[in-house]
Amino acid sequence: MAKTATPIQQKKRVAHRVERDYRLYRIVAGDLGDRCKAIAYLGMGDIAPVEPVEASSVDEAVALMEAALEARLGDMRRDRRDGIPTAAEFHEAISALPATIREDIRSLQIERLDPQSSQPVLDALSRRTQVQGATIVDKLRKAARKLADLLDARPDGVEKGADPLLLLATLEDADTKTLPVLTFHPEFGEALASLPPERQVAVVRRR
Repeated sequence: MAKTATPIQQKKRVAHRVERDYRLYRIVAGDLGDRCKAIAYLGMGDIAPVEPVEASSVDEAVALMEAALEARLGDMRRDRRDGIPTAAEFHEAISALPATIREDIRSLQIERLDPQSSQPVLDALSRRTQVQGATIVDKLRKAARKLADLLDARPDGVEKGADPLLLLATLEDADTKTLPVLTFHPEFGEALASLPPERQVAVVRRR
């Protein structure tokens, strides 16, 4: 029969538990009695956590996990195309977005766009969502700024202060009075398509 932890052991585990944000991730570490363990999670609950590490102390476990995460990000960064994040990077960064921003972008269903269609992207998204093109652009720019911060990314040749949409799409020249004509980077669409469904949170109403 498995042994049940004593109240003292349970208190020890809680006392040695730490949580820390690191780049895209949330590190959770604790003392399990015979070893200390750290694991890293992304923002979405249904995304698999990063493989855990073990050490002789909680601080050491956190340090090892931070080093592992930095190496993980570095490996993905080396595969960027012209400074555009990989699908794997976009996948993890989108998962780490604040829920309201992520849900705004996912509601557009960008991954369902037909690449062979001649219809302008913003027209297609606006017709599908019944949202004005200018509002869609605002949402995309908001997400793009946050993704750029999370990934420390900027496309090659793009100057600081340029349109943040360039991280997500190529833009055709347009004057300031019209909406941009854009084509999403395939890496961005692939990342959106690979995300699991959003977790539904049940709301309990009092009677």
